[in-house]
Amino acid sequence: MAVKGFIIVPKRLILDDRISNNAKILFIYIRSLSESFRTLRNSNLKQKLGISLKTLQNAKAELVKYGYLKIYRRKSANYYYILIGKKAVDNEQTK
Repeated sequence: MAVKGFIIVPKRLILDDRISNNAKILFIYIRSLSESFRTLRNSNLKQKLGISLKTLQNAKAELVKYGYLKIYRRKSANYYYILIGKKAVDNEQTK
């Protein structure tokens, strides 16, 4: 599989000491996916990131608590909505 392109990661997230490295990696992984592919099962996320369920749940909780992510429950998976949009990212880069 050919992987091309880049991901914009907000400086705010990178420098946020409240967010663990596992949560940052989870955010980056979700951000790398198209919005139409952000409905994911915990089992898939655990496997992709190589982390335990408890670690995944803690990472998700951090991102939700500090306003980086919103999670919507679907039938058998969750939809992940990133709360920091491109405009916010652009504003961060000019600081």
